[in-house]
Amino acid sequence: MDSFHFIENENIHEITVGINTKTDIRYTVGRQYTCGTESKITVTAIEFDQNALVIYGISRALIFGEKNNGEEILWKVIENIPMSITCKV
Repeated sequence: MDSFHFIENENIHEITVGINTKTDIRYTVGRQYTCGTESKITVTAIEFDQNALVIYGISRALIFGEKNNGEEILWKVIENIPMSITCKV
């Protein structure tokens, strides 16, 4: 296994899931998304699971969000799907 340049999770700003610009999904830190008919979630952090990559060879991103009531949750897990990660400059 060659050397890796790991991403510092606190620098991840956006993740784009998919390979087709017409159908891909973009999640951005600080943006609010609608879940269902009533609730909304604000993305608070996106983390790339480097342990899953090194140990199991799985490409996995974790998206954390804050619900309307202020509760912080793990909102989505993106796994083994083509993704593009954008970091803060």
